[in-house]
Amino acid sequence: MHKYFDCKCNKWNIVGFLNECDIEPFDKKIDEYLKSLEKIDREEGRRQKKAHQLLDRYRKARSSLSHKTGVRAPVTSSVTCCSKNPRPDYKIAKSWEKELNGMMNGGKLGTINEQENPPLRRTPRKINRGIYAENSNKVNNTSKRTYKEISDEDPEVNDDDDDEIDDEIDEDDNEDDCEDDDENDYEDDDENEDEDVDEDDDENKGEDDNKDKKAKERKKLEKKLIDDFISRFKAINADDKWKLPSGRFVEDVLYDWAVTHRSETLAHSFILDTDCQEVMDLFSPEEKETILNTNKKFFPAVQDDIKKYVMKYYKKNVDDLRETVMEPYLKNGETYNSKLHYDLEWIHLVFNKFVIEWEQGVNALAEDNLEAWIVSHVWTFIVNMALKDIEETKIGKSDGGSFASKMRKNKKRKIGKSIIRGRKIDILLKLRNSSREILAGEVARTGDIHDKKYLGDRIKLLKLMKDMFDTIIESLPPTTIENYESLCTFGIQLFKNKGTVYIMDRPEGMISRLTKKAQLEAPIYIEGIRELILSIITMLELKNAIRGIIQKIESDELEVQVFQRNNTGVRLPLVGTTPTPRTSLVKK
Repeated sequence: MHKYFDCKCNKWNIVGFLNECDIEPFDKKIDEYLKSLEKIDREEGRRQKKAHQLLDRYRKARSSLSHKTGVRAPVTSSVTCCSKNPRPDYKIAKSWEKELNGMMNGGKLGTINEQENPPLRRTPRKINRGIYAENSNKVNNTSKRTYKEISDEDPEVNDDDDDEIDDEIDEDDNEDDCEDDDENDYEDDDENEDEDVDEDDDENKGEDDNKDKKAKERKKLEKKLIDDFISRFKAINADDKWKLPSGRFVEDVLYDWAVTHRSETLAHSFILDTDCQEVMDLFSPEEKETILNTNKKFFPAVQDDIKKYVMKYYKKNVDDLRETVMEPYLKNGETYNSKLHYDLEWIHLVFNKFVIEWEQGVNALAEDNLEAWIVSHVWTFIVNMALKDIEETKIGKSDGGSFASKMRKNKKRKIGKSIIRGRKIDILLKLRNSSREILAGEVARTGDIHDKKYLGDRIKLLKLMKDMFDTIIESLPPTTIENYESLCTFGIQLFKNKGTVYIMDRPEGMISRLTKKAQLEAPIYIEGIRELILSIITMLELKNAIRGIIQKIESDELEVQVFQRNNTGVRLPLVGTTPTPRTSLVKK
């Protein structure tokens, strides 16, 4: 698949691809374009939808021209067939080729005064809104023909079809974003706003105006973020704050730091990120010790017989590992029992999966795979399958969005207003008999922890963990503060072949404490089998911890509500997660 399709799908178009692609001649460019789209069309999601539409646009053109060639091309989209004024990409591509050939050959189209200008480079540079042929210096007006001008020459081509397709994709992109005030805006500015400068206006003036507009938008967003944060802080009762031995309050320290930051941080949602050096440096060594050790959470240990079984797979080469994998995990004459033997079966499954990958001539784990491939071929085996046997829960992708996120976003909803959908997440572990959610996970193909995708996923995941914790607290009957402080939620951020396990709890006061608990790794080669073994142990420990939390929030709950209705329990005060302001939510 061509690298052009690595960008956001709502930016794809035939002209952009032709400008980007260096393959020659023109027929091979088109062949690469169609093959790439056909490959994406086998995926799922927004990319697949956009690819399907672009394929229809190109193939519909060929169908409409079949009376000239005598060949009948298949029509794959009812949308294209019903369009009264289709704008076929086939004609646009041919116009692009004709324009380029005219300039290269000194023809009538794109004629260049070669005495005043250097030769035109082979592939025209990309110009916003489809000005796809232009010399690096001066070019005749006939060569500065836009995407729209070329389309207007053909009566079958209409701009509305482009807008319709982009709108359909944008609606999918913004289904969470526009209604979701909690989505982070980590994309580049030039990806978030289209520049629609009239072709007759001065280009530099248009760019300056657009920069001014973006600056004003950014100031509005920053003001909204800080205003929401300040209002939430003022609502906190002084008696509910976490007081350190030094006499300082954790809430006050975080507030003084976060109120000066115009870009969103976890502190704006009153989350104390113990993994952030900049935040932890706000406290003295004694204060750090108190923060880290107050009501500290531990993972329950794994049984020794399970550990011994895992160590059985510690081999230095693939052949030895294959030999071990072929051995049965049940003893002779033993009958399988899912409650007794599931962990053994899962461990065997993980090593069997990896030995298959390592035995291949081409190791697929070492390639630059798509996110969907990483999920289905790697992390599903390590994470989803590890937690699958927790009877009280179900695990999967949150197709309908997180319930906890939905509850928080709709707290102020009134009759007549649409319901805002909850946060979509890649992995979600929820209780079967209630709406409580215990664990969330996010997966990305990037392996760079400084990548904007990683940073965006991190803040998205961690804020969701707080929403999950708050929802659990609100759903419980009144109890002691100690019982509340013993609870927590879990999060897993997976990036390429590595991962991090987080815990979110309320050790004291109104602060949600975030702790990095463990690391996961899916080794690319057998030399990293040690990390795979440690990851398996971590997942078993995590499963034990999840079962402990479920037992605390579900056991005897009915008895408490029926027989202890007038008990002396209290409700833990909560401070809401500060929503991320969106461009679409700011009045212009």
